[in-house]
Amino acid sequence: MRSEPTRLPGLPGVSLRLRYAGYSDFQSNDERKGEIDLAASLEGRFLPRDCSIGTNTDPIHSVLQQPGLTEVVPLLDHRLGLPAPSGGSVLEQRTYVGIRPYAVKPSTSEATTGAA
Repeated sequence: MRSEPTRLPGLPGVSLRLRYAGYSDFQSNDERKGEIDLAASLEGRFLPRDCSIGTNTDPIHSVLQQPGLTEVVPLLDHRLGLPAPSGGSVLEQRTYVGIRPYAVKPSTSEATTGAA
């Protein structure tokens, strides 16, 4: 899990960055949608380097829940063109993939003669 730092209003130069703290379980049931342990690193010029809320040994334990039923907002549906007609939905997703090349193994003749 990665997160960008989020500025904290009212605290100039201070930001918070959430990080995974060692436990997650995303099996859902009627009572919960999963659980995750988090820690919040605080970053700022006058804060110690290891300043955090929660740690790996004493994390912020979060139980994900859905309070009540999902509410449909008709105005938002209209603005987004929902519900979309069959075959009219489009999802655009940007994905970045890094590929690291393997070292090139010299051929047998190059290895024995030293030629490149």
